Parts: sequence; structure tokens; C-alpha cells
Amino acid sequence: MPYPENCIRGILKEVFIIKDNDCVYATAELYQFRSNLDRQDEMHEASINWGDDEMAIDFALNQKNDEGNLKFEGGVAILPRNELDKIKKRYGITQFNYERSLLQDNKYHGNLLINVAISPTIKRMISAVLAHNSEIQQRTA
Repeated sequence: MPYPENCIRGILKEVFIIKDNDCVYATAELYQFRSNLDRQDEMHEASINWGDDEMAIDFALNQKNDEGNLKFEGGVAILPRNELDKIKKRYGITQFNYERSLLQDNKYHGNLLINVAISPTIKRMISAVLAHNSEIQQRTA
């Protein structure tokens, strides 16, 4: 299955966004990569949803946590895939990549991937580039 034009990163809390006058921006902390012990490829993950259809954003906005509350209180960040491809081209697929990783209850799920051995400085730079290129859609209610 080909990748769509955009991916969607849920914003757990409003602390991951900055409001400046009428503009809203993502912080680099929104794109934190976490270890997954099941992976054998030495990559850390940042969970995303792929924007496969017009329902993908609503699906993300309506996802619930284990307590049954809305998972993404801050809304969602929409990130163009071509920005991901620029990072892949610059650092190589062994350093940064993305994937589909369907879950039983989430047909849109995927991951952004970053090598565990990448320098902390480069990791912060990549997170900042991802944040800078994200369009924020805040939760309205």
C-alpha cells in the first residue's frame, strides 16, 4: 500500500504547542522517539497515523486512552510526507525512516523511526524539523 501525502501525530497535551498571536506551532518535544523492545532493527519509534482518507484526522481526534478519555487533548499535528522524505534523503533510511504498523483497532497506525545510535544533537534537529513543518489542528471542543 503506498503512503499518503500526510501523516498525523496526536498531541497529548497542549504543552506540546506554542501559541504566538494568531499562530500555533508544535514544539520539538512533540516528536519524542521511544524504545520498543520488540524491534530488532535498532530504531526508536514515534507513533503516527497515516492520512489515508478523509476520516483519518477525525479518527485520531477521537482516539481514547486506557481510561476512556480522549487521548489527544491538544489536537493533532499534520505533517507532509515530502518533509519526511527530505529527512530520509539527508540522513539515510538507516538513520531515519517511517513505516506502516497497523494495529487491531487502528488501520491508520504507523511509526516515524530514528536510529538509537544517532547523536542527541541530530535527534533534536530532526525533532525540530518535524515540529517546524507540522500544521497544528487544535481540538475545538
